[in-house]
Amino acid sequence: MNTAQAEKPKSWQPELLVGLFISNTPVKLKTNLSAVLINSANNHNIKVINKNTEIVISNVGNRIHVNGHSINCSEMEFRPRNEKELKDMQTQINGKMYRGGVKVIATSSGLSIINIVAVEEYLRGVVPGEMSPSYHEEALKAQAVAARTFALVNRKRHKDSGYDLCNTTHCQVYNGVEAEHRITNKIIDETFGEVLFYNNKLIQALFHTDSGGMTENVIDVWGVDYPYLRAVSEIEKETGAWTLRIPINDFSSKLAAAKHNVGTVKSIKITPLKIGKSTADRTASGRVKEINIQGTKGQTKITGTEMRSIFSLRSTLFEIKISGSEVIINGYGWGHGVGMSQNGAQNLAKHNYTYDKILSHYYKGTTLKRLY
Repeated sequence: MNTAQAEKPKSWQPELLVGLFISNTPVKLKTNLSAVLINSANNHNIKVINKNTEIVISNVGNRIHVNGHSINCSEMEFRPRNEKELKDMQTQINGKMYRGGVKVIATSSGLSIINIVAVEEYLRGVVPGEMSPSYHEEALKAQAVAARTFALVNRKRHKDSGYDLCNTTHCQVYNGVEAEHRITNKIIDETFGEVLFYNNKLIQALFHTDSGGMTENVIDVWGVDYPYLRAVSEIEKETGAWTLRIPINDFSSKLAAAKHNVGTVKSIKITPLKIGKSTADRTASGRVKEINIQGTKGQTKITGTEMRSIFSLRSTLFEIKISGSEVIINGYGWGHGVGMSQNGAQNLAKHNYTYDKILSHYYKGTTLKRLY
């Protein structure tokens, strides 16, 4: 992997639209800068709002009202008067602070509240929620690059709703200014604009909490293939151990509810787990592909992904057996297993891997570049 070169320009950066919530009641806005209300349909300025002046936005018949007066539009933006100051703007939304401005869309469901935020300022509210600021700085830098790349490559993911990304685990958890930490803010500044490319295209920089000892080929999880998302071994194996014990009757009932009705489960067949060893019913990392289950009313085959969903398992890297009147599942790791393991990145950093080496370990054949 090539590391980013040259001086870091700290001026322009891309904007993101991040969906925050839909409100059925009026929403209060206040900003630290002189701002302007803009009609999103024609980009015309509606009204100037002085800094630290609270305004109340409401939805009347799918039209936006400001302080009780109609502004004759259904979509508006709340931006700084000087557009270059977006990265310095902070807006209080119902008492909670976010960097940047706000877009408001009046719909039949209520007011859709969307944060207009520069990418680097967005990351300040993301990275400390994805990885503990107590982690090694090189691991945190790898996380910042992965989160930045993910955000940019997934712009327009929610375009039908009028924004780029949501603020949940579906995209990346984003909690605004209250989530920020001085250490991760420093890390974000030090990796300013750095992203990952493969064949001159931004990559899908997927990540998860703990691989359990080996990451997974993306094709074995979602059936799509990216050449840089390949199973790789970790320094430490059998990490993130977990156990789930389920009464057989409950196990059988949950299978039946998921359309795998075999009556009372009598036997479960799966090759013993060995991390990094593939078999007919396990992937290259050892994760479960398929399990054979025999019951009093017949038998079924169920995928590891289905099992994880039905029983809320931390991962698909597990062994399963019947012991007396219980089904016991012993597993490792947490998450889908694709891309960078956050706990694995921490272990690599402790072994003197720099962040670019961590990224090249998990995202094979990629190049680290400064985009802006």
